[in-house]
Amino acid sequence: MSVRTAGVLLFVTAFVALPLPFFGLDGTLVPAARYGQLAAVLLGLLAHEGGGGAVGLLVLLFVAHAVLYTGLLALVAWVLARGVLRHLGARGCRILVVATSVSLLVVASQARIYDSPFHHSDAHARLLELYR
Repeated sequence: MSVRTAGVLLFVTAFVALPLPFFGLDGTLVPAARYGQLAAVLLGLLAHEGGGGAVGLLVLLFVAHAVLYTGLLALVAWVLARGVLRHLGARGCRILVVATSVSLLVVASQARIYDSPFHHSDAHARLLELYR
């Protein structure tokens, strides 16, 4: 596995599954992809209803969180890939990246590690429940 592929895999896994806080709401922990998903849904509502009120503010907050976290996760993945993984060799890099990605996805799929007041049925959710 190349260093670039390893960095991309780490980024995608973190983007989809790593719980990140929502500044302004206590206790909210969801992945960056969820912030993007919520921003996209609210953008549709904003286009239908107009920009006044709380919808415009929520769109701004969700877009800001999605962009900020996407950039930070990409930077961290790039630093890890260039700084750490390139010293492990192809086999060591592959083993570490696949083990890390699979571990995060298994934990996220089995444990209720996400806290979201924007979920339709329960504030505590697993990975697959979060995106339905």
